[in-house]
Amino acid sequence: MKTRSKSVSLYVALLTLNTLLAGCTRPTEPDPPPPAQNPRPAATPTPLAAPPVVAPPPAPPAPAPPVVQPPPQAPPAPATTAVMDWSLSDACNDGRGIGVRLFDKSNSLVWPGASQYWRAAAGGSVDVRISCQRGARICFGAATDPQTSTYWGIGLDGNRGCDSCCFQCNDVRVARSLTCG
Repeated sequence: MKTRSKSVSLYVALLTLNTLLAGCTRPTEPDPPPPAQNPRPAATPTPLAAPPVVAPPPAPPAPAPPVVQPPPQAPPAPATTAVMDWSLSDACNDGRGIGVRLFDKSNSLVWPGASQYWRAAAGGSVDVRISCQRGARICFGAATDPQTSTYWGIGLDGNRGCDSCCFQCNDVRVARSLTCG
């Protein structure tokens, strides 16, 4: 009799545990009863229905970003760059060519570069196009190539003075014939 009482107590404890767990997990089929030692069928308890699953409320929508008004537009600025075409010809007839640089005295720029210059053979010409800031003061500098003491404009190093070698940057063509003497 004690064995049957222990089996029933164990079965009731398992059913109670299963019922408690049913609230935490999805319902499962109850475990079959342990083999009965008594030929009499035991009563099968009815499992409790699992509580309905309630979804959490949806998260509130993210706030819309603030509307930022663009600053008022200024009227378009006039074109700030211009194109200058330069043609500097060697008319010295000394058998040497010429080396040429252009200098933006307003903005401290040098074409083609501080350590480079354009070359033309004896009797040839240097023809270049530059883009410069409109209104800037652009000067040419040239020297014989290979160099001697002869120079034109502000010189190949850009540190000489001149009377008519600087021009205001604008959409213009500047042509000069470089002579000796």
